[in-house]
Amino acid sequence: MIGIDVLACPSPLHWGESMVAHYGGISVAGEVVVDVGASHGDAACYFLSRGAQRVIAVEGDPLLAAALAEWSAGDDRIVPIQGYVRTPQQLVWLIRMGATVIKMDCEGCEQVLVRLPASILRLIKRWVVEIHERKGGMTPATATTIFRRLSDAGFRVWTEKHSWAPWPFGRNWMLYAVYE
Repeated sequence: MIGIDVLACPSPLHWGESMVAHYGGISVAGEVVVDVGASHGDAACYFLSRGAQRVIAVEGDPLLAAALAEWSAGDDRIVPIQGYVRTPQQLVWLIRMGATVIKMDCEGCEQVLVRLPASILRLIKRWVVEIHERKGGMTPATATTIFRRLSDAGFRVWTEKHSWAPWPFGRNWMLYAVYE
């Protein structure tokens, strides 16, 4: 196993996004994180630098997934998986890998949360969901439904708009949910 050197990680500022602004408020120390929409591994690296025990990094784009696999080769704390999460069953399969924290930034797959029963949602201590309000992204109604489902399942839920950079594709919000 190699040690994570944050300077050797993929860019901590990916697409103008700050990992600290997005994920700094959620504790991952000692946790198993599922990173859905892992890109080339920037968030996975950030989570490991914050003490995550392991990161299961899922990326659908074959080129990004290949870059992630190449970058993380030799570090058994990162489990790179090339594929998309499109069904509740796929997300449950990832949860059964020991996940305690899930980060979702996957351009629409977040809608899978609407179809998960509360008993499955509660298997995860913390959810971090990036909401993209734009054509082809998540609708405000779906985001509201996810917020309510998590809240009804007993999570403390809040959202934050991030003004880290002008984004030409619409507004982005972060939804955080912590099961206490």
